[in-house]
Amino acid sequence: MKGTEVRQFHKLILVFRSVILLLLLIARSKLVLDFALTLHFIHLIITSLYTQSLPSNWLWWALQAASAGLMVFGGVWSCRWRELRPISFGTGDPGGGGSKPRGGGGEYEMVASREEEEAA
Repeated sequence: MKGTEVRQFHKLILVFRSVILLLLLIARSKLVLDFALTLHFIHLIITSLYTQSLPSNWLWWALQAASAGLMVFGGVWSCRWRELRPISFGTGDPGGGGSKPRGGGGEYEMVASREEEEAA
């Protein structure tokens, strides 16, 4: 029984590797749920074909549910984190503002329109 518990703990550790793969391969938070549950369904089919029966151990089902939940949560979180980062256009600043205002200062001023200048 101890070897089984070690393998199941190892499976949960592999979830974190899967989250990284989801981030690199999928990279869209909308697709993470579909991809993660498809992987677990394929795992169920392969396991059932290998053992020639559905798994009957409740610990196996609990592990699959925990694995799927952690993979979906971690994948959605990491993909959203990646999607919401500021875009840089090669200017060095993470905000992506490619041009800086003239005259230094770093702030934009309101410039009076021609009508306001003529009225003054």
